[in-house]
Amino acid sequence: MPVATDVLRAYIEPRRSARRVLSQVNTEGKALALMLVGCILLFCSQLPDLVVSSRIQGNQLPLAGMAAARLIGTLILAPLLFYAIAGFSGLVMRSVGYSVDWRQARVSLFWAILAVSPAALISEFVRGLVGDSGVLQFTPWIIMILFLVFWTSGIIESASIGAMKAGNSQ
Repeated sequence: MPVATDVLRAYIEPRRSARRVLSQVNTEGKALALMLVGCILLFCSQLPDLVVSSRIQGNQLPLAGMAAARLIGTLILAPLLFYAIAGFSGLVMRSVGYSVDWRQARVSLFWAILAVSPAALISEFVRGLVGDSGVLQFTPWIIMILFLVFWTSGIIESASIGAMKAGNSQ
């Protein structure tokens, strides 16, 4: 699975890339790998901010301690939260009548996390270089919108896959 190509394709054709990922990620291990790679990239995107914060705080907050705390939060706590959110979204989709299975709900969310992580990485890298300028203050909103587009695309494709499966079984 060429993940880098799929991530690039997500910015051009979000639903098509979501459909491709949903069809290829058929085990829990692959779904977990999507999320963990996304979380690692999100952790890396936080490093420039940590370096700046460490310089501002001086010796009060060492960089290693702040990085360790963010690493634990990003690679241990965030995945637990993402599993809960994916389960809740699957429950909501089922309650409104869509046939979305639990794996598809997880993959949709995990794919959105992975697909948006390069944008977050680039945004934070540029912010670390030039500081907080007027234009860069809007990037968190743009990244959130991108995330919602990717996640919604995945959920829509999950629902269409579920409807096709339900139609075939009748």
